[in-house]
Amino acid sequence: MRGKVIISPYRWAGSKRQLLNELIETFEDADIYVEPFLGSGIVMLNVLKTKDYQRIYVNDKNINIISFYRNLQSFSEKTISAIRQKEEFYNKLKTIEEKEKYYYEKRMEFNTIKNKENVESSSIFWFLMKAGYNGVYRINNSGNYNVPFGKKKSIEGNHKNLIIISEQIKDVIFYNEDYSIFLKKLIIENPKKTLFVYADPPYIGNSNGNIYSKNIFDHNELVNTLKKLKETKFAISMEKSLESDKIFKNLEENNLKNVIRKINPNKIIKKDEFLYTNYTIKSNKIRESYEF
Repeated sequence: MRGKVIISPYRWAGSKRQLLNELIETFEDADIYVEPFLGSGIVMLNVLKTKDYQRIYVNDKNINIISFYRNLQSFSEKTISAIRQKEEFYNKLKTIEEKEKYYYEKRMEFNTIKNKENVESSSIFWFLMKAGYNGVYRINNSGNYNVPFGKKKSIEGNHKNLIIISEQIKDVIFYNEDYSIFLKKLIIENPKKTLFVYADPPYIGNSNGNIYSKNIFDHNELVNTLKKLKETKFAISMEKSLESDKIFKNLEENNLKNVIRKINPNKIIKKDEFLYTNYTIKSNKIRESYEF
């Protein structure tokens, strides 16, 4: 996969944008592509652009993420119009104090909306992720979004990109489940199909991992769940640590820095991002023309 990356509609901390071209080149072929932790959706969007899976199933425990994409998929004009309204209103405000006041008004409104599946809720979610601090999604013990104002002078909706995305995702099947329930459903629904699963769970030690689970996220359980799936190749993104070495010790360990160094020596990745797989990444995934 070379060429221009399709950008996610909203900001999201931990996005794989810097790694994207090389990451997707390591993905195995299969009948079905699966993502249990959708996040920004940037990997899914670029898989749609570059790969040829028969079906694509994605999931996230965060209802706001799934509702956003479902609304963009089924009610694109209404969703984009609601986004445009908030973008234009915010950008017309003259002072940062006015923008801050509007942000906290929308944050309060967002936390009082009971139906998180409607278009208005999705457009506020988009706004908060754009205008909030550094693309962070965080909730408190009461389940309320509590990320502070990001002090942005302006935000951009990129409406043409939203239209393109709405067309791209028309056949994607979105789930809002615990990842283990989601994966079990896929196996039942597709008994004779091969699956490739790309999992980008919370980093080990991430205190906000309980977005995806009632308790602190259990990475051992994730590995065990994936290993039980028949006819399935899987890859897990994770930051390198002593704990990750223990949890993923029986999987193939692929340093994405090394992959990137072979493909594109001009890229600089600050973190030691690893891809743990139950398959060996084939050498022909690395394009010879980019080797030293």
